[in-house]
Amino acid sequence: MKPRDLRLLVMHVSTRCDQACAHCSIWRTNGRTRESLSLEERLSLIGEAKALGARSILFTGGEPLLCGDLESLARAAHGRGLAVQIATNGLGLGGAPWLGDVVDEIYVSVEGPEAIHDSIRGASMFSRLRASVVAVRGLKKRPRLVGRSVISIRNVAALEATVGAARDLGLDAIS
Repeated sequence: MKPRDLRLLVMHVSTRCDQACAHCSIWRTNGRTRESLSLEERLSLIGEAKALGARSILFTGGEPLLCGDLESLARAAHGRGLAVQIATNGLGLGGAPWLGDVVDEIYVSVEGPEAIHDSIRGASMFSRLRASVVAVRGLKKRPRLVGRSVISIRNVAALEATVGAARDLGLDAIS
């Protein structure tokens, strides 16, 4: 790989999750099985990626909003000129007002309209997602909000309704 070829750094920052989704098993161990990099190691990687030509960083997990260092990491990446993206289940967005300062794009999980989403992610998860999206949309400066859906046997027949649910939530796009 040539250094100029690096465009995106995907950084896994959490092995914990606050949902128990049908299609995922991260919640089964909930952070008990893996060691993680220190803040200093992660900051060093961000600097190294930038030096290798990275233009953006995607924070993921488990649930990245459960990483106590996420704000520091996002601010550091933003400060180095990287576009900052977060892939999240969306539940913790309302408790992170700093998002508007440094995050360019947030990918939230949308598995379908409310009944389907809740059957996959748990009771009342769609309404909690909605409240979090409302909080982000209320920020003075806000990141672009993109819905992401894991297509499975549980929601494959509801693709059109999933797009409708993303629109109803006020998301900017869905993938």
